[in-house]
Amino acid sequence: MDLLYLALNKLEVLEFLITTTEKEFKWHLAQLLPRLKLSKKELKTVMKRLTAWAFAKKESKIVRVTVLQSLFVLSDKHKDLEWDFHSVVQEVEKENVPSNYARIRKLKSR
Repeated sequence: MDLLYLALNKLEVLEFLITTTEKEFKWHLAQLLPRLKLSKKELKTVMKRLTAWAFAKKESKIVRVTVLQSLFVLSDKHKDLEWDFHSVVQEVEKENVPSNYARIRKLKSR
């Protein structure tokens, strides 16, 4: 039932992706987005926004870690995105932020 509700409100969820500035909302959105069935255009928008959040050093650590997890799930569902995911990981790793590095290490072990 929860996924049906989410699917029925996909446009609103995607709108929030563009408009939200609240960190608590961002990390919850990042968790929801991989559960949506996305068109190619929607997927491109989601990847672009999540990647921006992953690179944004001013974002909270929780947002950035959650985004890394979401990008991993999306790249697992859409194999053509694996290269994009690995590129993001390589850049984020260079920052040497412990929380990001711990999540990356966990994701690499999968």
